[in-house]
Amino acid sequence: MEVNFNNLRKQAAYTLDKLTKKLNNGVLNQTEYGEGLDGERKKGNILVDSREIQKEMDEIRSLILTICSVYEPEDEDFKDVSEEIEKSGGVAVFNENLE
Repeated sequence: MEVNFNNLRKQAAYTLDKLTKKLNNGVLNQTEYGEGLDGERKKGNILVDSREIQKEMDEIRSLILTICSVYEPEDEDFKDVSEEIEKSGGVAVFNENLE
């Protein structure tokens, strides 16, 4: 597969940047409390609507999986690792029960 690797790397960085900003906006400040996975209410938890980050999560997953499939022929140090990733359980899908 021929891929413009420069563009792929830039798109991955831009998508991570957008996602990070959304997550940062959801971090509760010192006067706000949110319930964590352990049921405790703590400062610093993240409160974000999953639909708000769905697109970036899907894009970054796709970009990373594409990067995993890029290889250089005849170069064992730069091979397609997508099958290895899949065999080890793959990459989780964010919010896969989205309606």
